[in-house]
Amino acid sequence: MIKLIKCVSIFTIVIFVTGCKSNGQGNCDKWYVEANSSLNDYYLDNDEANLKLSMSIIEKGYYLCPDFESRFVDLKITLLLLMKEYERGYSFIDSLEESSFEPSYKKALYLKTFKALSLEKKGDIAGRDGHFEELVGEIEDYISSNPSSEEAIADLFYTKLKFEEKEKVIREIELMQSSSHIDDKEFLNALKESIKAAPTM
Repeated sequence: MIKLIKCVSIFTIVIFVTGCKSNGQGNCDKWYVEANSSLNDYYLDNDEANLKLSMSIIEKGYYLCPDFESRFVDLKITLLLLMKEYERGYSFIDSLEESSFEPSYKKALYLKTFKALSLEKKGDIAGRDGHFEELVGEIEDYISSNPSSEEAIADLFYTKLKFEEKEKVIREIELMQSSSHIDDKEFLNALKESIKAAPTM
């Protein structure tokens, strides 16, 4: 796993530390930086206490810093995945408005991913695969209208990696390379190398 900075994808988690103005109810910038710092500490030492600390900061900031909502949401999703709190993650995403997500398929991506991983945790592999297959269809529908969306293409292949053999996913990327309308072929090469290095399910 890349430790500090990830690509924009649910499977390659985003960590951006940016400066923002403080809120009258608390130092939002400080909380955001502290939450990121604790998460990065987890990537370095694998100590789950850092996840809990980051979550406690986020839970406070989420309600007191409305201008930071989207950033705290991204961090909370990351933490819930790492903590394997899949049912809690599903409920959290379900409580948010679809308009809060961009691109349009993102809410379905998060919902189906949390549901699929919850089923996997219970030993229901067929159910898991069914949800990921549905998700692949939704992302492909989006890509059909947005064929140059590198974010969606990355999400597509990382989703496929959750239930398909790695070699098959790599072959599918190579097929896309040979027929793609994407101008940046280097993106697909980088994606392929990232898939090769990803842990096997």
